Amino acid sequence: EDHELSDSDDDAMHEEEEEEGESRLDIRHNNFLTRVTLEALLVGHEEGITSVCWYRYSQPVYNQEHLLVSSSMDRSILLWTPDASDGIWTPLTRVGSAGGILGGSVGSSLLGYLSVALEPTRGLNMLGAAYGGSIHVWNLEGVEKYINSQQEGVIAPTD
Repeated sequence: EDHELSDSDDDAMHEEEEEEGESRLDIRHNNFLTRVTLEALLVGHEEGITSVCWYRYSQPVYNQEHLLVSSSMDRSILLWTPDASDGIWTPLTRVGSAGGILGGSVGSSLLGYLSVALEPTRGLNMLGAAYGGSIHVWNLEGVEKYINSQQEGVIAPTD
């Protein structure tokens, strides 16, 4: 969030209390302050992250209303969802080079991915733009089938 600063605001900002465990970054530029608050730490990539995209759907996708997708220099793209029990964001699926295995031409994903996008209506296709200039498309219908089979396989308790 951006706020225009005055001289009196500078003193008031230092008096604000942070919540316990909250991480916040204040960036001052010209007469403006941009405040960034850390919402979650995503652990899953092995190299620098190059892109993060947030998706909110009107109908649940993969049984989630919110999805996050990230690309990285480790030659992988991760699709993240919050765990229903504790809200911790974990990777639902990983695409790209398995384990960051090297190989292929420079035009492939050898240098990692620059950006990523998820199909906006149902999230069943993911597109990654590699640093070498190639475009990669993954069909994620298998993820949806896996989630649905997990739900159908749940045995309800009997009396």
